[in-house]
Amino acid sequence: MGKCVNHPDRDTDFICMKHNVHMCDECVSCRDPEIYCKFRSSCPIWFMHKEKKREARQREAQAAIKTLMSCGIHFRSFFAAHRYSRLSQREVGA
Repeated sequence: MGKCVNHPDRDTDFICMKHNVHMCDECVSCRDPEIYCKFRSSCPIWFMHKEKKREARQREAQAAIKTLMSCGIHFRSFFAAHRYSRLSQREVGA
């Protein structure tokens, strides 16, 4: 068990094997998500990082749905109109 790199008063079990730093539950996030890491396939920090990103995307999608619903837009009619406009643009451009 080590101390969090950002919060020295907190003990933690999470360690980044690539950078050899400990992180608490609040700080847990991949430091280099775009760069190769040989530990990634078995890294709990990477797994938690992906889960946080997925949850954030779901919250954004739910907020967008609520916004559309509050505007009185029905999804099927919205997507049907969007699809129709795309098809019409193809015909005009062709």
